[in-house]
Amino acid sequence: MSDQPNNGEQQPVNPEDFSGQESVSGPASAAAFPGLPEGVAPDQAVPAQPVFGEPPMYQQPVFETQQQWSDPAAHSPQSGGYPQQGGYPQQGGYPQQEGFPPAGAPQGYPAGQQSAPNGYPAAGGIPPGQQPPFGGVGQFAGEPNQPQKSKKGLFLGLGIAGAAIVLLGGGVGVFFAVQSANHSPEHAVESFLGDLTNGSVRDALAQANVTTTDDDILLTDKAYAAATDRITGYTVESSQTKGGTAQVKVSLKQGKNSGTQTFQLKSTGKEMLFFDVWEIDKLPLETIDITSIEVPEGGEGTIAGVSLADAIERGENLRALPGTYTVEIAENEWFTGDPASVSVTGFQTDTVNSPANELSFTLTDQGTQAINDAIDSYLNDCVKSTELQPLLCPFGAKKENEGYVYTNIVWTLNPRPVTAIEASGSGGWSISTTKKGAASATSDVSDPATGRSGTSSTNSISVAIMGSVRGFVDGKADITLLPSLF
Repeated sequence: MSDQPNNGEQQPVNPEDFSGQESVSGPASAAAFPGLPEGVAPDQAVPAQPVFGEPPMYQQPVFETQQQWSDPAAHSPQSGGYPQQGGYPQQGGYPQQEGFPPAGAPQGYPAGQQSAPNGYPAAGGIPPGQQPPFGGVGQFAGEPNQPQKSKKGLFLGLGIAGAAIVLLGGGVGVFFAVQSANHSPEHAVESFLGDLTNGSVRDALAQANVTTTDDDILLTDKAYAAATDRITGYTVESSQTKGGTAQVKVSLKQGKNSGTQTFQLKSTGKEMLFFDVWEIDKLPLETIDITSIEVPEGGEGTIAGVSLADAIERGENLRALPGTYTVEIAENEWFTGDPASVSVTGFQTDTVNSPANELSFTLTDQGTQAINDAIDSYLNDCVKSTELQPLLCPFGAKKENEGYVYTNIVWTLNPRPVTAIEASGSGGWSISTTKKGAASATSDVSDPATGRSGTSSTNSISVAIMGSVRGFVDGKADITLLPSLF
């Protein structure tokens, strides 16, 4: 059967589908049926009406009877039923009808007209444009079925709109949750420490609002990369916010040690109208005392691989991040230096003691030879002197008589003193005598008062020297030597 609606054309009907069709009757009064034709009792049988707007369902009716019909065409219907139909004649249109069927005809149908299933009129039924009996209950031939508008699209649209609202609301909630976390004091501290542990010193200090200059030679990515025992882990333990300030307590892991650090933060404004912008306020940094570090001339001291020359000359301490920094001597031909280390723990405003006392310098063979050459040069200059008392020399003689005149003075140094060179704590080396030498002089002498003249000589004079080495300049040892009193 077709599911298409009846568009004003009567459909062929099998009469066998309606044999035994029951009729609906009841004791209702005529007042309950407005528009009922005169002469038609309300309790007369009325064919079952179709459900408005739905196509008829052609089903074999079920009879509540114990009699079995083997051949419906061989039996006449019972009184009140529907007469046997032999089919419907061809239609060329709808015959005009006037009024309502006379009494005694099947209720709701014109005289001589057979009923159709489910309340539809048979061929030649109600013409188009006229109202059906009993107030127009049901859809009649000649009037196209008007299908109900489906609400599926409405419900689907509402469902989509509801889902969109839920998703939008959830998205806004997620957005606010993420942005709140990203704008928290804890996140500011974690971001700072994250950059620091990754070696991004410049980014870390920018977040902590730390301004650096060229003098901050340790506050660079390169210097911090050379440090050891740096911060390698951190965990936020607690956070307190009060107005535009906050405190964040963090557990830090630095090398083999661990400790806690409390960071002070301040709000610097808003982002996206709702979220505070937090930054670390006045990050405390320790300083390393380098003012007492002395590096011999001809060498260069470094800390974390960066030259200390300018910093030592300025005499300023160096700001540093948590870590251990190594002080070394740059390679040169005169001496080497044993490295020293200095450690900065956490973030504080303390000053770390200078590693100067731990520094030591060892001469190379070339450096030692340069010092010995300088000692020999000094003694040679003294021996060349023609004075009884050579200036700043470890030997000299006095006049026997103040009236005598000494000329042609010749000094002899034999043996020469034996010296030792030792490192000193002042960034250089010291020179001492381990075995004294001997010096003597000869001269001509005359007495102007008597006119006499002759030669003179001195006794053996012990020779010992002492001095210091400041470094090496222009390929020579820069030393200072003095007569030793011992």
